[in-house]
Parts: sequence; C-alpha cells; structure tokens
Amino acid sequence: PETLRVHAELAARGAQIPDATVEELVGSRFARQLKADERRWRVIAMLKAAGVSEDGVDHGSRYMQLSEQHRRIVQVLRCIAARPEVLIIDGVLDEVPAAAQARLLRMLKRMKQECKTSVVVASGELDLAAYLADTLGVLSEGGVLCERGPASEVLATPRHDETRSVINGFLERTGAKTVGGKVAAR
Repeated sequence: PETLRVHAELAARGAQIPDATVEELVGSRFARQLKADERRWRVIAMLKAAGVSEDGVDHGSRYMQLSEQHRRIVQVLRCIAARPEVLIIDGVLDEVPAAAQARLLRMLKRMKQECKTSVVVASGELDLAAYLADTLGVLSEGGVLCERGPASEVLATPRHDETRSVINGFLERTGAKTVGGKVAAR
C-alpha cells in the first residue's frame, strides 16, 4: 500500500522540489494516463476547492515563491491528488488559516470515505484530529499511548487522567464545548 506523509517541515523545505511549479507539484500526483489539460483542470479545481487562487497555475508560480501557509496547502493537495491508501498528517494544518483548514478537512474527509484512505493525524489541535478520526489515540507528555478507542467514546468518557487533561486543556484554551463536533467530557 502507498503511504504518504505530509509534514510541516516538508512543506517548509519545498519537499526538496524548490524549482517546481504549483501545477507540476500537484498535477504530478494524478494518474499518468490523464492528458495535460485534464491534469491542469483538476489542479485548478483542487486549488479553488481549497480556497486558493488559480493564479498560481496561470502564472506558473513556483512552490518556493508561495507563502508558508500556501506551501502547506499545496502539500496537502498533492497528497489528496495521489489518493493514497494511508496518509499521515503531522502538524501541516496547524498553521493554515481557519477557512482554508476547514476546506482541506472536508476534502480529506471526502477522500477518506471515497478512497477508503486511512488518515493518521498527529496534532496538538484536538478538534482537527477528532473531526477526521474514527479512532482516537491520546499520547502522554512522554509520548506513551495512554488511551485509544472510538473517537466519540474517548472524548465522551475518557478513562485516563492524561486524556481528561488534554480534553480540558483544549476546551479551556478554545472556549469550546465540543471537540471536532463530538461532545467532550470535562
């Protein structure tokens, strides 16, 4: 199975393809049998769906000319275009503006359902992880798995003090009453 990892550091370094255009980066992940116009159309459609101007495609913008936030969005779009069996998201969405993040999350959730992609999210943003997760795991400060189970169950009835602490910290920090649309216990 193909596993792709999109990480904040990779987005910042340009995934070691600093001279590539946005169209080349995202379009290269689509099936090779697609004609160039079809790939271009799909890249533009993905950029629009993510709330990014298609100007980058029309004007041949280079990946490293983009802002950090737009590089992160392009990295996620590359992974969505590849339709992997497993996708690991490690912090890349944390610094993306809320509106773009919401669009990308909807795109990831749709990909997860349509392509049967397993998505692993490593994030301190509990609501982001909970939105995509069927299964939620909570790591202690030392990186040890302290609790794992169905997301709605872990959030509603946490069994471990560390899990309760993570949930309470998130709720206090954000003023939220739910996490990722799921009711969370205090």
